[in-house]
Amino acid sequence: MNYLIVFRASPDVDHMAPLAWKLLEEGETVHGVMSAAYEVAGDHRLALLRRHTRFRLHELRPSGASRADRIAGRARATLPYALWMLRRHRVRLVAVEWGYGLPAGYDRLRTPAGAAVVLRSLGASLLRGDAPQQPRASFIYAARLLRIPVVCLPHGLSVKLDPIPNEEVTALVASGELDFSNRNRFAAYVLNTEHHRRIHLDLARGDPEVIQTWGSLRWAPDWFELNRRTRRRFSGRATPAIGSGWCSWCPSGVTAWTPPRPSSWFGGSRPSRGSRWP
Repeated sequence: MNYLIVFRASPDVDHMAPLAWKLLEEGETVHGVMSAAYEVAGDHRLALLRRHTRFRLHELRPSGASRADRIAGRARATLPYALWMLRRHRVRLVAVEWGYGLPAGYDRLRTPAGAAVVLRSLGASLLRGDAPQQPRASFIYAARLLRIPVVCLPHGLSVKLDPIPNEEVTALVASGELDFSNRNRFAAYVLNTEHHRRIHLDLARGDPEVIQTWGSLRWAPDWFELNRRTRRRFSGRATPAIGSGWCSWCPSGVTAWTPPRPSSWFGGSRPSRGSRWP
């Protein structure tokens, strides 16, 4: 089975590389897409993945690239390129980091509204090829057009307990206009804790069938130990808050990953028309 994971920065690699590693260990094929200029050679987590013959790393915008490569990088951030890549590698599931979901219209593609939103997405991808988030957008749009499910995974561990962090959000909650419903168009939108899932459901129009509490493989004991052994040693001056211990810190109660097996994310078949899956 072929999977594709879109990475953008170090936090994404930290929290999604364990998923790639687990899939590779189970004999699956994983395509890792590095969407931004990132120093791949210095990342020990990507080095672990590259030991597997079934792992393919695609750098859309290589670090230190020439002007010609940067122009090519813009093209590789577009919707047509994402469509080509998903078809070429016969990808069955796409995983991306936390963030916005599909805009309205993608759930009714055979209507004028659906055609309009696809044209806007195409135009935006051609004009905004340098934008850091454009590859992520192009891949989730392409996956929807090809009826491939997309799972949105954590790129960090939120320790915020207050659901209303600032005055702007306070006003949105008070007016009932805090709206994360575009996340409902993923196959699953994954959170680390049930506390944060309840915030999405109770205050931001989340769909309980889509918004899920699966934790993060970042804290799975087998990956955690492998990551600890292979990471670079901390070379700076340690403080009580920051130092070599920080790299291997594991918060209590967030040590398990409890999703269904990856193969069940698409049920062995393409989603039916009208499904919430993108």
